[in-house]
Amino acid sequence: MMPGAARIRALFEREQIEGLATDHATAQGADDLLRGEGWLRAGRVAADASGDELLWAEYPVSRRTPILTTVSLPGLWATCSCMAIRFPCRHIIALLLSDLNEPLPAVDAPDWPDLTGWRTEVRSKPVGSEIAPSPEREAAVIAGMADLRLWLSDLAREGLADLSRRGRAALAGAANRLEDAYALEAARALRELAVIPGSGTDWPERLLPGLGRLALLCEAFRHLDGLSPGERGDILAAAGFFSPATGERVSDVWHVMGQVVEVENRVGRSRTWLRGRATGRWAGLEQAIPAGQLRGTCLPAGADLRGELAFTPSAYPLMAQPVGPLEPVSAEGDAPAVHTDIDAAMRGWSAALALNPWLRRFPTILHDVWAEPPSLTGSPWRLRDRSGRVLPLPPQFGQGWSLLALSAGRPMTLFGEWDGSLFTPVSIFAGGWRPLSGWKAVV
Repeated sequence: MMPGAARIRALFEREQIEGLATDHATAQGADDLLRGEGWLRAGRVAADASGDELLWAEYPVSRRTPILTTVSLPGLWATCSCMAIRFPCRHIIALLLSDLNEPLPAVDAPDWPDLTGWRTEVRSKPVGSEIAPSPEREAAVIAGMADLRLWLSDLAREGLADLSRRGRAALAGAANRLEDAYALEAARALRELAVIPGSGTDWPERLLPGLGRLALLCEAFRHLDGLSPGERGDILAAAGFFSPATGERVSDVWHVMGQVVEVENRVGRSRTWLRGRATGRWAGLEQAIPAGQLRGTCLPAGADLRGELAFTPSAYPLMAQPVGPLEPVSAEGDAPAVHTDIDAAMRGWSAALALNPWLRRFPTILHDVWAEPPSLTGSPWRLRDRSGRVLPLPPQFGQGWSLLALSAGRPMTLFGEWDGSLFTPVSIFAGGWRPLSGWKAVV
């Protein structure tokens, strides 16, 4: 069997490895490591009969223990002891690029305690296995939502008038309690609402729908026991608890469409979207990113991975977990298209929402769209298709001018997430899917 490093060099282009950077700072940091003094020492543990290899390196840190970085090949399971909150970090990307430029020497594994039995670990660690649903965590989420229901009831009795003075602190405090209960999605929704009180004369009208949605979610939690497994899973996920992947299993060659990394309170979480070449199924894989304990699977956009996924219970299953390691393979042709225009994309969203009304993110491909700059100060970038339909981009989206420059004014194909109000571009099709996250915006 071809050694893991050789398979990676055969399957992935340098641009795909560079595209693993989830922001410009990480991409620049990896480039600086490659051009600087680099590692204290580095090498490769040679392949066994299975073809698995391990890249490892130590990076110097002034007056501190060196940073220890590993990447197993060809599965791309990586670890790093740095304090980054984005995965993969600059050290992991630099190590992969260094071996891609010139194969690292084959040496014995260093005597790091964590490397004991690494071959067994990488074969038993599917993507997302770091997120471990447990009955205790589920119980904490349920209790946290019960507390939120009481808080919302008190707020309704007291009225909203005083929120313009104490709104942000009051809502932030409730969000902190939800985070302590692991109800991270509900906490994020409450933090988004916390900036509304006092922001204009119509702030109560803008605040009430969000509070009403949370109140409806709290009410749904009171009836969990009477729901189907799919409905129950959707309600738990709406609060932030992802049930174990005990649903349908699907085997396919999965095409990596792109990755989204969210960071809140020094805790990162990545979401990678895949699409089955044969089945056309969408699948989202989530990984936790605790600072100082970086570990997970690197999934370059445009890669093809053969394996079996188990979906989490849902009325419209999207989130999944690999049943075992995903094997990088070579597949011919582009990933099959899904949506042809904005109208078709919205029909897909409506069909999904009819089954799961708690859905907050929907993977979407848009063909033949143009990027339009803001027409007025403070207005968002937009995407327009051939029919004239438009979708707004998030106000914080920073790659608008890059999209305009890359497309040279011509129509382009984008993959991203639609949340019902805004479309967030994740990848662009340019001879293959390429991520937008590592590019620096043109300003």
